[in-house]
Amino acid sequence: MREQRNLEIEAEKVKQEVQLKRLQLEAQKTAAENRSFSDNVIETICKPAFPKLPVFNESQDSIDAYLLRFERLVTSAKWCKDVWAISLASLLKGKALETYQHLSPAEAKDYDEVKDVLLKCFQCTLEGYRLKFRNCKFLKNETASQFGNRLKNFVTRWISLAGCEETYEDLLDLMLTEQFISACDKSLVLFVKEHDVKTFEQVVKLADMYMEAHGSQIRGKVCESRKVHVKENHASFELESKENDARPGSRVCYVCGRSNHTAKDCFHRYGAKKKDRKPELAKAAVAAKEKLIVVEGSVEGKNVNVLRDQGCTNVIVRSSLVQSWSNVLQLGE
Repeated sequence: MREQRNLEIEAEKVKQEVQLKRLQLEAQKTAAENRSFSDNVIETICKPAFPKLPVFNESQDSIDAYLLRFERLVTSAKWCKDVWAISLASLLKGKALETYQHLSPAEAKDYDEVKDVLLKCFQCTLEGYRLKFRNCKFLKNETASQFGNRLKNFVTRWISLAGCEETYEDLLDLMLTEQFISACDKSLVLFVKEHDVKTFEQVVKLADMYMEAHGSQIRGKVCESRKVHVKENHASFELESKENDARPGSRVCYVCGRSNHTAKDCFHRYGAKKKDRKPELAKAAVAAKEKLIVVEGSVEGKNVNVLRDQGCTNVIVRSSLVQSWSNVLQLGE
């Protein structure tokens, strides 16, 4: 009985020691958490402040330049990247804020996701940066170094979005792909972009598949030498035609048989044998105005009043004043 009692006492001591050890571990854990919380509070309070950014204005600011300035400021201030997205959201308005609101709660906390969505919203994509680089011009009061930095930023973003490494082979591949696509027609370009190919070899292979399936060739911009050749042939043809027309007897009217004009200019093409045929009638009306220039004149020896109009390109007379109708266009009275 005594031995059993001693065993029970020993078991109780072990149980108490285990419980005491557990309490000590819990106390140490609580102290560590409190210490970490205090350090975070101190770090947040003592964190250096950075200048407050103005709210993003889409009509005046460039989204890529605005994001670059934001990243530089929060990096210099040593802000944790976990708070970048929410800090940026407080500076958005208009279209940018509407785009941010469409994100899910998880995406809205991820700065890289927010940045990618905003860049796409304002067309700062692979094609957008390529066009900006190709069409970049000097801005008003911009220095050469500023222009150079802007060019460098455009081409850097273009290369980055293309997933291209800054090596000779990758840059050569990018240039070849761009030049090849610029020479293709719109349907082939759309076909290539839909398949999202990355390398020049893939683009060429895809173009061959498209041409084989559609039974057509690549129809892009016409080569300048071909244009010049066509223009030269056209000019020589016109010159030869003029020389042929200038030869005596080469221009013969098939209506009246004369050689000083062609059938399209012949006055007798609509029935010259009917001499009593009258031309078609046209009607005109003139509104009377004050201070019109009226002078005295004559038509076939008859005194008439003439209204002079500097903007008129034809002469109009009353039908009763004209005796011969040959080659005269009659207008209604």
